[in-house]
Formats: sequence, C-alpha cells, structure tokens
Amino acid sequence: EEVRELVDHIIGYYDKDRSRGPDQWAIGVDTETNTLHPYMPDSKVLMVSVAWDDNLAATILLDHDEVPYDPKAAWEDVKRLLACPKPKAFHNWKFDRKFLEDVRQLKVDRVVWDTMLGEHYLDEDKKGHYSLKQLTGIYAPAYVGYDDELQAILRGETTSDGIDILEVAEEDIQTMSTAPSGRDQTMWDELIETIAKKEREKAKPVKQRDRTITKQCNSRITQLYKLLDIKKPSKKKKKDDDEDGGFEKIPLETILRYAAIDADVTRVILKGQNQRLLSTDTVEEGRSVMNYLYLPGSKTLSQMEYRGVKVDFDHLDEVEEGVTKMLVKSEQDLRAKFDANVNYSSPAQVAKLMTQLNFERIDGANPGSTGKDVMDRYINHYEPGDHRREFAECLLEFRAAHKAKTGFIRKIRRLAARDGRIHCTMHLNGTATGRLSSAN
Repeated sequence: EEVRELVDHIIGYYDKDRSRGPDQWAIGVDTETNTLHPYMPDSKVLMVSVAWDDNLAATILLDHDEVPYDPKAAWEDVKRLLACPKPKAFHNWKFDRKFLEDVRQLKVDRVVWDTMLGEHYLDEDKKGHYSLKQLTGIYAPAYVGYDDELQAILRGETTSDGIDILEVAEEDIQTMSTAPSGRDQTMWDELIETIAKKEREKAKPVKQRDRTITKQCNSRITQLYKLLDIKKPSKKKKKDDDEDGGFEKIPLETILRYAAIDADVTRVILKGQNQRLLSTDTVEEGRSVMNYLYLPGSKTLSQMEYRGVKVDFDHLDEVEEGVTKMLVKSEQDLRAKFDANVNYSSPAQVAKLMTQLNFERIDGANPGSTGKDVMDRYINHYEPGDHRREFAECLLEFRAAHKAKTGFIRKIRRLAARDGRIHCTMHLNGTATGRLSSAN
C-alpha cells in the first residue's frame, strides 16, 4: 500500500503542473543492481529510486533479501510508474535499460534525457568527468561526498556496520600524540615522526623528492606497525571489469538513502544542463541530438551489449594452436641462438642483451629502448644475415605471439566463459570525433 500510494503521488505530479518545462517536472530515475552483468542468470534489480521534485526522492525496495513486502506487488506499481506519460531522466540510461527492459521485461516510456550523454553534448572530450559523482561536484556541490560511506564499504575499508577495519589508520595516528592503551609511547612517537617525515617528502616537487628517504620510511613504518601490533592500512584494490556491484552487502539504511540521492542528483543535473543549453541558445538543438541520436542510439547499443557476440570456440582453438606454436618456436630460437637465461618478456633484460650483442645506437631512439618501432628500424638498418637483424625479427615474432595469446585469446575465453558470448561495453561518446568505441 505504501509503494502504491507513493507511485500514485508521483504520477499525480504530472497532472499537477504541466506548464513547467521537462527539466522541471521530469522525474529522475535510477536502479541499484546485484551485478554489473544483466545477462547473468541471477541478475536482480535490488531497488528503483525516483526523484519527482526538488529534494523529494524515494527508494522502492524490490528484489532485495530484506524487502519487507511482496516484491511482485511492488513491481506492478513500479511498472505503472515507468509506463506513465511523465518524462523521465536517467544517468547512463543504456545500463539501466538492460535491467528494466531486457531482464524485467518492462516498458519504460518517455525517457527524455540522459545526464551523462547530456554532459557529453555540452562539453565533449573531458575524459573521466562524466560519472554521476563527477557531475555532482559541478551541478550539486552540496551533495559531494554523499556516497563516501558506501564506497568505503565496497572497497573493503569498513565493515558493513561502518566500523573501520584498520585498527589505526596512518592519518589517525598523526593526530594522536598519546599512545593508545597498551602501546609503547616511545615507539608510538617514532612512528608518528616517521610517517610525518614520509608525508613531508611526498609534499616536495617531484624533482626534489628523495626516493631513498621514502623507501627507508616505508620500511621503518612496516617494522613499527609490527612491533606495535597495528594492522597496516591496505592498498585500495583496483576494481576488476568482471567484479559485480556488491550492493547487497551494504547496510539497508545506507543504500536506501544513497539510491534516493542518486535519483535526486540526476534531476538536479538535468536542470543544470538545461540552464546551460538556455544560456547558449542551444535548447532545441540539444534536445534534437538527445531525441534522435543519443537516446535511440543508446537503446540499440544496449540491446547489442545484452545480446552479446557469440564466440566460435572451435576457430579460437585453431588460432591458439597456431599462436602457441609460433610462441614456442620463437622463444626456442632466441634461447638457442642468443641467450638461454634471458627473460624475453623483460625489456630491461632484452636491452642488456642487446648491448652485449653490439647493437648500435640509432639516432632518435631512447637508450635502452626495445619498442617495436625501434626494432623495426634495426631490421631495416642491418643487412640480411646479420645476427642483430635476426635477433630483432625473432624478438618481434615472440612478442606478437605472446601478446596474441595472453592479451587476446585468453581474455576472449575469460570474458565469454559465462554464456559463450562477449558482452562488451559500447560507448556512444567514447571518442572526441564521435566514432563508436568499445571496452571490456
């Protein structure tokens, strides 16, 4: 009943005041999912959040383990909301569409704006500055940091209860002059001073930094952590392309508020972008690009991503067999003819061997460079039969086979392991020139 009343209230806002522009009465919509991969058999929409007016937003819990009501009934009301004639705005609609329309088989009517693509239209080619978090700093600075707690949990820096899993973090140590109970004060003072020394060195311009000092500090900090029985702060783990969303482990109160603010911020960004269009007298042009290119293009690319590209594994086996033979032969030739103990995947070891083989310095090439362009120049520089030309040719063949096997064939197998298909991410605005690009 609560969900039904909420949906009725939001839909009623459409009839309340149609005189305002789409940026004023459109609703911001966002989804939180249990995975980044909608084609997975267990993919779920944990919740849908909506914002329908200034500072008015809510999150509707759906396929979440802690949902307190029948999610099927709630989905029926969400279906009404998404199908209503009220205009809707998303941030990266291409992602949400797959979960709502492909996974849940719902119809989302009147999507009028994508704030991520809207920013591309307004200001193209500012790589890395189109995420919801980045745009929050531009259009809704009051909300900056609203996801800090959630991100800390996802990075593993805090428990699901929000408690810091590091017994004492470095930045906390520097603010505590008195050692905690059970800690040796002398060692504690030394730790504080060592950390401060490392920070002072880090603050210097790059050319003035002394790597030896930093290395010594790092070593001493590790020793002191051990002596004081303190867990050393862990490095942030780089997120893997295959890693899932992880939102199911977030405390419910945290994720519900975060999701609602996501929808609210989307709406704020929509209004801000519309104001920028008005200020440059490009409203009609901007909406035309959104309606006739960005939104239909996003839908087509989204369908392509969800469907995926089938991998011919029989052919891939044949390719890998040929590449493996090339890799083994080229490495055997290098070891038999030049040096059996060199790691030919190591540029440093290859450069050292080239010095021993009396390679000449080629004008314009960096000392110790072993890149393909330099090796190609050596091939053209030396006559056929010269051992240095033979080395360069054999090395390039080894590298090409190694890259094909590890950089392509293995990755194709890994990415297609789920269902035999490659589900890459297609970028409508991945390049400054407007060409399509893909990732993953």
